[in-house]
Amino acid sequence: MSAKIVLVWLGATATYPGHEADLSGWAESRIATLEEPAPEARLEPAAAGDEIATEVESLLENARTASYADPRAAETALSSAELLLKGNPALPQAAWLMAETCRAHAALVKKEDPELAAILDRRAEILEGTRATAFGEEGLVPRSAGPAPSVRAGNTGADSAPSPPVPLRGPLAGDDVEIDGASSTEPRMLAAGEHHVRVLRRGRLAWAGWVSAESEPVEIALPPVVPCSETDFDGVRFVGSRVEIPHRILCPNWAVARDAGETRIEIARCERSSCGTLLPWSRAWGKELEGPMQPPGEPPPSHAWISWTVVSVVAATAAGILLVRSGAFDREGAPRDTVTFSGPGAR
Repeated sequence: MSAKIVLVWLGATATYPGHEADLSGWAESRIATLEEPAPEARLEPAAAGDEIATEVESLLENARTASYADPRAAETALSSAELLLKGNPALPQAAWLMAETCRAHAALVKKEDPELAAILDRRAEILEGTRATAFGEEGLVPRSAGPAPSVRAGNTGADSAPSPPVPLRGPLAGDDVEIDGASSTEPRMLAAGEHHVRVLRRGRLAWAGWVSAESEPVEIALPPVVPCSETDFDGVRFVGSRVEIPHRILCPNWAVARDAGETRIEIARCERSSCGTLLPWSRAWGKELEGPMQPPGEPPPSHAWISWTVVSVVAATAAGILLVRSGAFDREGAPRDTVTFSGPGAR
């Protein structure tokens, strides 16, 4: 029974068809069959529909217009915009639009409820960063003037010391993580407050949502890794003649290969997170000889005369022994009658 080996091709995609014969020869020489990576759940496209963003921007414009004549209608429009953003976290610009909603809401309630306005401004600052004070705005601290007062949601008191950042857990090392619309590298940390997070896996959306960072690490539930899938091998690469594995591999039996010439590859056998030496292989190696039959050579000299000579010597020796035993060569003793046959007509 042949072994099954999952192949990970790290060469240029265009060169793979030209090396199928090399890969097949390598597998046959090891009584094995090569398989493609295992299928996994298909993820959603990373881009979301523009109609959501257009609707939110329309609600924001209505709120600004109504804020002068009908503050209640303005607040209703802003609440609708926030609910729409909360329900569609896949939107790439969701953090920026939410910050705009919070700032518009803070400006609307600044005189009647300054504490709520401070909370809303702080939410916007966490999502978007501190803005310079725009013409006609008050209470926003320019970026060059230092950090704004820290007010967390649910705390209507005065300035409180900000909590230290907490780690974001769940994404794989090869996942692209966006925190509040900006790409984030490891270690991925979240400042205290609400954040918008998107996780992209090989260009597709693996997770999107709103998270609240406080004092504990934030865990997000991503699709599980299927053993021997493309996600399982994500990040595997060659560094010179060595196979670099950035994380724990679940696949028990696999091989990694690359192009090394017109009829030549380099391939390494691997088991889970351990790979052997990268070795060359060509389609001409390990195959049966195919070609014309070789002409027959000169027949070897016969040595049958030796056997016949031996047989003759043995026969002569046996006859001599019989004659001796019969007394044919004895001279002494009484005369013996001799019968002579002379044939017909003899006298």
